[in-house]
Amino acid sequence: MKRMLYALLLAALQIAWAIVPASAQETVLMPRWGKEIVSVTDEIVFYDYKGTDNIASSTMNNSLATIVFRPASAGQVIQITFEEFDVQSDFGSYMGYVNVYNGEVDPENTFVYPSTTSEVTASSTLPDGDVIATLDGEYYDQTYVSTAADGSLSVGFIYRYAKSCNGWVARVKAIS
Repeated sequence: MKRMLYALLLAALQIAWAIVPASAQETVLMPRWGKEIVSVTDEIVFYDYKGTDNIASSTMNNSLATIVFRPASAGQVIQITFEEFDVQSDFGSYMGYVNVYNGEVDPENTFVYPSTTSEVTASSTLPDGDVIATLDGEYYDQTYVSTAADGSLSVGFIYRYAKSCNGWVARVKAIS
């Protein structure tokens, strides 16, 4: 009986130990529509809206959104490293790309976002702003650091029936 209780206790501790590291890392997905603001305290793993799934070339995957990363502490700035990035346009109006913006994109919230796949059209664009990079293709280990007064960085994503792709995985953190 003691051996069985000991084995159960040991198994429970192993399970608890395995869960702790996973819960210490926050994961954020790109919104599919609209604008989202995220306050960054600890490092974040940041994915496209499909997470670890591929984005198939289909109008059902159309998307247009922005996300703003703000440091939680004054005096810090946001750093984003796209460890793996694969989003590609496919002939003219079939666009798939990301804009990285210095600071908060559309701070007055005047940009009108689509809310359905059919509203992402050939004339759709991302909001204007201080674009420091446009990513359209395959990239590895691309790092961007905010120089904005508030330390924020924004990411805009547009996908309209573009090439099938893997999306991205990035690390976002607040640095001094």
